[in-house]
Amino acid sequence: MLGRKKDEMDAVVTLPAEPVAVPDATVSVIAPDLSVRGDLIAKGEVRVHGRVEGNIACDTLLVAKGAEVLGDVVAKSARLCGTSTGKVAAETVFVTKTAKVIGDIHHASVSIEHGAQVEGRLVRLSRESSVGNKDVVVPIAGARAANDGANTG
Repeated sequence: MLGRKKDEMDAVVTLPAEPVAVPDATVSVIAPDLSVRGDLIAKGEVRVHGRVEGNIACDTLLVAKGAEVLGDVVAKSARLCGTSTGKVAAETVFVTKTAKVIGDIHHASVSIEHGAQVEGRLVRLSRESSVGNKDVVVPIAGARAANDGANTG
């Protein structure tokens, strides 16, 4: 800010005239240099490029190559390219060749690429016990409410 006139500095920081609207379905990103400890509950999409030590409940999950999730996952769909340690419960699960999954995968549909490392059971969900159904045991407190809210939009 050295060398700037006072008028120029005032013009640099301006607030919007009206509040910025946040869309109902948002994308939350855990950057590669970010490590989070605690549960994440989101109505939209969660993209993990860093490290999460906690459970995740969301509509759509991406665990990027090189990323790490240490906890249970509940989602409508999950794309796993990095490391996931814990139970994964999603209607659609896609495990890429760069993924390492340690834990059971509860799914309605699953795809595992050649080269992926999976240590755990594959448990197929019936139509009556899909992830959005209230009969499914949800490992995260409050996750059922978060997912139900995402389903009613």
